[in-house]
Amino acid sequence: MSGLGNGDGAEEAAAWYESAVDSLLFFRGDVAESVGALRRVAPGAPMGQAFAAYLGLLGTEHTQAVAAGEEFARFRAGADHTAFTERERAHLCAASVWLGGDIERAGALLREINVCWPRDTLALAVGHQIDFFTGNAPSLRDRIGGALTAWDEEDPHYGPLLGMFGFGLEESGHYARAEEMAAAAVERQPADVWGVHAVVHTFEMQGRFAEAFVISTPGPGTGAPTT
Repeated sequence: MSGLGNGDGAEEAAAWYESAVDSLLFFRGDVAESVGALRRVAPGAPMGQAFAAYLGLLGTEHTQAVAAGEEFARFRAGADHTAFTERERAHLCAASVWLGGDIERAGALLREINVCWPRDTLALAVGHQIDFFTGNAPSLRDRIGGALTAWDEEDPHYGPLLGMFGFGLEESGHYARAEEMAAAAVERQPADVWGVHAVVHTFEMQGRFAEAFVISTPGPGTGAPTT
């Protein structure tokens, strides 16, 4: 699903793309480094450019967003858009709209991407973050929930998606189902950020404060929550 083509360096570019997506899902600090490496290996790859634009916006720092917008504009001005796939053009459009200031429209465009390509992890992750920024509880629930059936439960990214879905369910008031989904995510990866967030919120909303404290407390020497 990387959309990086089949030319020289495509295999290395795809590896950097997958590394960046993995880091984005697990909130690892090397995501920008991986995206930078992707752009160096494949500077003409639209997915790398869109990813960089998204990162500039996700950081919520104005200077980063401006710099990302300038780089993105230079890429778009010199690119042959007819050579890009429909999915690539859709990502470029979503990034452009968000850079232009319409975050809600960008979220809707990313949702449309996942209707056509439900296994596009980048669209799911960025769209979910937009839903969080804008407080769109129904979309927090339905964006991920609508895509999950297209995923193999053995996929390494299925766990983080469960955590995001659990958070969306919790924000929509479906506490029992939220706890079930988020607990499954945390069982797969104890440090799953959205999963832990969802379980803690679910416990707090039901007055289960002791349980919320336990799961949000880092395990000894691991930095991971204790379950």
